Amino acid sequence: MKLSLTWKWLIVSLLVESMMLSVLVFRNIQQLSESLHVQTHMRLQEQATLLQSALVAPWLQMDYATIQSILEETAKMESIEYLVAIGSQSHIIASVGWKESAPLPLLEHDAFEAKSLQDHRFDTQVDVLFSGQKLGSVRIGVSTLFYIQAREAMLMKSIFIALIEVILSAVLLFSFGRWTAKHIAQLTQGANAIARGEYTKRLELGLDYDTQALAHAFNTMAQT
Repeated sequence: MKLSLTWKWLIVSLLVESMMLSVLVFRNIQQLSESLHVQTHMRLQEQATLLQSALVAPWLQMDYATIQSILEETAKMESIEYLVAIGSQSHIIASVGWKESAPLPLLEHDAFEAKSLQDHRFDTQVDVLFSGQKLGSVRIGVSTLFYIQAREAMLMKSIFIALIEVILSAVLLFSFGRWTAKHIAQLTQGANAIARGEYTKRLELGLDYDTQALAHAFNTMAQT
């Protein structure tokens, strides 16, 4: 089946636009990931610094009740899933959101690595230091669900905008293609009429400059 010039033009144009929009969507997702990556690491660093500062004094005093209270206040943050304070002898001295009898998960190095995104949690650790000496550590589980939701929302938004652009482009290109094909058909009919000896045939292709110039050239040719 032969496609008309209008459909060929439409298909090629939409293919090119779809490829460009795909690259744009991918780039938007990539930029979002990079931005969230930087923001997350900065936020984790700030939380680690604040948590360490708050825990040093009660840790030195072995005030486990205060350590528990600090963990409970910290756990109220939306992204924190659990906190476990571990003493220098690797024993748990306080915890929130984690069963002390359950084994702790393996530490992860990046909040956006495959495992962190798969189980929606980044498992990391903050060392509690005093004068360069390690007093203990706090294991932290940080939710990565916000990143997944933000990425999916951006993806859906970008796809929706891209679809709207493709539909609008298709309508405009199809209309312009039909308009062009109509004038080509009129020109073809005029040429066929002259070929049959109908030299009185004249063209009227519209009011814009280009089609008027084409019609004038054709009509001049027909007169000669």
